[in-house]
Amino acid sequence: MPWLVKEKGYIFEIKEDGTVEEKSGVTISKSRLKLLVGGEYKLTASKTEDVKGEKITWSSNNTSAVTVTQDGIVRAVGSVGDKAIITVEIGGHKDTCEVTIVSKVTGISAEPIEVAVGGTKGIVVKTTPAENVEDITYSYSSGDTNKVTVDAKTGKVTGVSSTATPVSVTITGTNGEGEPVTAICQVTVKVNIKDNPTAEDIAKNPEIYYGKVVTNYTAGGATYRIFFVDEAGKYGEKNTVYLKADFETNKTITLNDYANYKPATTKVKTMNLGWANNRGNNESAWNENEKAAAWLCTPEEGGNEGLPWSSYYDGNKANYVIGGPSVEMFVDSYNNVSHPGVTNYTLGVKYRATNVPGYIYTINGGSTGANNEYSTGINSVDYKNYGSMYCGKNGAKGEYYWWLASPSSFSNVAMGHVRGNNAYLFARDYKTTQGISPLVSLRSDFTVQIER
Repeated sequence: MPWLVKEKGYIFEIKEDGTVEEKSGVTISKSRLKLLVGGEYKLTASKTEDVKGEKITWSSNNTSAVTVTQDGIVRAVGSVGDKAIITVEIGGHKDTCEVTIVSKVTGISAEPIEVAVGGTKGIVVKTTPAENVEDITYSYSSGDTNKVTVDAKTGKVTGVSSTATPVSVTITGTNGEGEPVTAICQVTVKVNIKDNPTAEDIAKNPEIYYGKVVTNYTAGGATYRIFFVDEAGKYGEKNTVYLKADFETNKTITLNDYANYKPATTKVKTMNLGWANNRGNNESAWNENEKAAAWLCTPEEGGNEGLPWSSYYDGNKANYVIGGPSVEMFVDSYNNVSHPGVTNYTLGVKYRATNVPGYIYTINGGSTGANNEYSTGINSVDYKNYGSMYCGKNGAKGEYYWWLASPSSFSNVAMGHVRGNNAYLFARDYKTTQGISPLVSLRSDFTVQIER
């Protein structure tokens, strides 16, 4: 069936065979128009050259709603929702414009949406009032393009990587007079969690996999969680998955028993890079806390049976096991994920070259303001999320203290440790008895199975 196209005073008929024929007639500058109550707009009319007649007449079929002057000015005199057909006529030719009286938009909103990684979904914007409103032009922007991208004009959202907390997409609506209204759409990016994720899967989606219980590594009867993926090989094994055993109150040790540590076989230098780069290789000059750190980093890898963490070693699945993560690996893991519902600090550690070489802490790249940087400060560490593997237990704070495998510069007998009572990192005398959370370096040919 042929259809008509009106353009700048010309009328064309497009036939079914694709041919175009110019027609005689008159056109109005708009075929549809919305007006606020009391608003007005000037319509214009154009006629083709062959249309005879000089006088153009305008009329409204509902003058109680919309009036029109003979120079094309339409006025909304009725109520919201009223409509009228404005007709222009010349030489027997006519064209029409439908006019609707509408309300001003006072607000906009959008329901939260979920989208898969790599998937797309449109944002549905609702206006207040909901019906018979003025035309609005929308623009969109993402609060975190590493997680969510959005088409600035259409609002089509694309999931980039998984989110533990929703990403805010800002919606700005602008009317014809340039007046804006804004709203936020919360976008959550989901992934299809794999039962057997690879190191690459975990590294791409740490907020999904970190803290998940691993069901097929059970040495020593402990509960193990995915703690870190070393993509760059910073700690010696590239693309290695590290598990951390949950703290257990009945697995407490005193680092006083380190007399037979073997510096040549320890991981202390690869786990404590800042300390190792500054401290050098003069092991005879190490302080007591450095020796204790070396003992914590002495791996069970098939030849050091008798270490307190030897029962956590499964030679078919692990490269080695040490007594706990270093402070450097702890903060790398911690900063890889967000921490909803708690103070979301970026933690850090820094080597301090005083008469007591060791580590201090930072918060958001600067001073912690607590205990001369020997502490991160009360309630600075997440104890709720990721299976409480960073601090606390079962989503709560408590008397849960465990060693980190790094010397503190607080004193020559002080080690880094996690304090569960007030959720922070601090330093503690290595002669104090407290818990361990052994760190397992998995073999590349072993794939974890996670608890669902």
